[in-house]
Amino acid sequence: MDITNKINRILNEVTMKDIPKEFMGDPLYKAVFNAKDQKSYDKALKTLLSIRGRGAVDALKHAMGKGKK
Repeated sequence: MDITNKINRILNEVTMKDIPKEFMGDPLYKAVFNAKDQKSYDKALKTLLSIRGRGAVDALKHAMGKGKK
């Protein structure tokens, strides 16, 4: 699955309160979560993935899974 689609699916399934605090405190993730339009979202996502790599999605998914238990 394409990494962008994977992130989109995660974000569509959650609300802001579901996102762990450590990710909201990270400016790279926060820019993705708070993007106001598609252009700013795409830019923030590209920046996040270029700095944090493909593991960024898995880390978020893992952290969110721990929060729901």
